[in-house]
Amino acid sequence: MGKESIEVIRRPRALVGVVAGPMLILGLFGLGFVGQPPLRTDLVIPIGLGLPEDPSAYASDAGQGLVIRRVTADRSIAVDGLRRHETDLVVVAPPDAADRLAAGEQVTLSVEFDSVSPYQAFVARAAADQIVAAINRRIIEEAARRAGDTAAANGQTVPAQMRPEFVAAPTRADAVDLAPSPPTVIGFYGLLVLALVVQHTSVTISALSTLRDRRTGAMDLFRLSPIGSSEILLGKYLAFTVLGTIVAMAVLVVLVIGFGVPFLAPPGVALAALALLVMASTGIGIVIALVSDSERQAMQSALLVLLASVFFSGLAVDLAGFSAPVRAASELLPVTQAGRLLQELMLRGSTAESWRLGLLAAIAGALAVDGWIVLRRQLRRPD
Repeated sequence: MGKESIEVIRRPRALVGVVAGPMLILGLFGLGFVGQPPLRTDLVIPIGLGLPEDPSAYASDAGQGLVIRRVTADRSIAVDGLRRHETDLVVVAPPDAADRLAAGEQVTLSVEFDSVSPYQAFVARAAADQIVAAINRRIIEEAARRAGDTAAANGQTVPAQMRPEFVAAPTRADAVDLAPSPPTVIGFYGLLVLALVVQHTSVTISALSTLRDRRTGAMDLFRLSPIGSSEILLGKYLAFTVLGTIVAMAVLVVLVIGFGVPFLAPPGVALAALALLVMASTGIGIVIALVSDSERQAMQSALLVLLASVFFSGLAVDLAGFSAPVRAASELLPVTQAGRLLQELMLRGSTAESWRLGLLAAIAGALAVDGWIVLRRQLRRPD
């Protein structure tokens, strides 16, 4: 344990670089992220439909996700702006919309956008539903107003519940988030980045330490000495778990104090999650180093683990978007378990998925057993 601790402490700049680099990127990402900008939208409204021609009249309908750039009766003008990327969305009502409404027929509104990004296409479709619902409400309100005016002209009394604005929108939504902490980009994703940094640091340091033992001939000395594979692994696990947990707690303090991430978790449970993450990651690094033929192959394997962790931990894409087999495989990554635990514990104060702590411990135990089996085989003395 002393050997491993001294070798890491003697290279503080390397350790700080491994941790500080991702944290700097996280800080720049969090400070620079402003969210999805509102989609610039053109409305093509035919004359005679009775809808406003002033874009500002639709500001309340557009909400925060849309900004109405122009209202025109000429579709070609709006489509031309879409092709020049001056507009993100074009909503087109058909020229015969007024006649079809008067005849009691349903009118189909066309929503057009130009994007090769699946994310932008998803955002455009969601925004399209919002603005189409708003225009439908406007059309219903205008039709109800005309019906009321006709009834009043014929001397009929219109009931209060038949007011145009009530008929067009009898209900409204008031969204309330019951979570104990407000959702923020740094709070939610910062904890995942913390887990990713801790895992990658532990994998890299433990793999390099084991490779150094093989390259410098320490493994040959171990083979001839009374030291067994259990003692060797125990020393590495103790050293790297203590050092890794200290580094993880330091980064967590930076997130809480420097970036304002809530700390609602019981300290002991959060410490246990981080320690188990370090143990499991150390096991990955040791196994990689023991089964690799060269240092280059070990580093490539460590980078593959990092790449898999980025894509299948929920950091890049939410796990709900994957198929069931892929989701099941992603649960075997320590960063997936630790990241979800930290998010629930830190941002909610408790978790309904306490089984993740047991699964993280099982992953760490399985990797330790695998490493012991491989190391024991390599240290076996020749007959």
